[in-house]
Amino acid sequence: MGLERLQDKIHFPLGDSPWQQVVETFPDIAYIMSPDGVIVEANPRMCNMLQLPREKLLGSNIADYLTVEQGETVKRTLKEICRQRLPERSTQSYKLTTNDIRIYEVIESPLIEGGQVQAISGIGREITQEAALEHKLWDLADNRRGAVDFTLRTSLGLVKGYVYTLRRYGDLNEEQRTRYIQIIEEEIDSLSRTVENILDMRRLENAEFEIERDIIDLGECMRLAIRQCESDASRRSVEISADIPDHLDPMYIPKDAVCRVLTNLIQNSVHHSLQGGHVQMAVRSTETYVEIRVKDEGVGIPEGDLPFIFDKYF
Repeated sequence: MGLERLQDKIHFPLGDSPWQQVVETFPDIAYIMSPDGVIVEANPRMCNMLQLPREKLLGSNIADYLTVEQGETVKRTLKEICRQRLPERSTQSYKLTTNDIRIYEVIESPLIEGGQVQAISGIGREITQEAALEHKLWDLADNRRGAVDFTLRTSLGLVKGYVYTLRRYGDLNEEQRTRYIQIIEEEIDSLSRTVENILDMRRLENAEFEIERDIIDLGECMRLAIRQCESDASRRSVEISADIPDHLDPMYIPKDAVCRVLTNLIQNSVHHSLQGGHVQMAVRSTETYVEIRVKDEGVGIPEGDLPFIFDKYF
């Protein structure tokens, strides 16, 4: 169905079409929009959530109902869906007329006709309460260790579920298999980072973390950290670039510790980048210090969390 016909299509009375009945009674939000985010169809749940009549909702842009940061992220996501022609999963924060914020986990997929992406369909499950619970969990210092345990169990559960699916169902198409394998790889990488950070924390607490200083080439340390992240970046189609001067003065610092910090920063940037994103590294040397910057195109850290990002288990 072409986009023009889709826009002109009337809302079916309930029961005239089995699929329409499913969409109309769907407990989650469902919508169809143009590649630039204009809403061309929405189910009653979507209208109720935004507290708008359907005739007012259609023709508006989905970014109008999102926070400013989320709107910019959605624009990049839609562009990536059209480029890759693959579904994208994300979290979106919708603004209501009552100034409340509702948080939804959404999956948006391209609708292709004639080799071109004509529209994008989306379905979303509300996770506002789960997000609030998770936020409270992190806010309570005594519970942060439990939150780490929860993170480990969640990742393990996802890996187990997708491995079971791959083994149980042999009729998956190549696109589905590739997507499931990619999710497994990402969750294993996440588990590895979490476990490594926990081990480092325990070594520090037990005074077992030996810091030996070396005379090192900081540029080589940066290039080594990039190489360790290349496979993860390749799977997500994320480009890593670095602006490293040809000549940097040797430094007397702990090489392994610095490489670990840089690797963690790059991995974090890659993990929070959209498909096709860009992670940039740069180094600036002064008479008294050297400054290294790692910049990505992710949504960033909420301003309210910035004072706590160096807290243990945050």
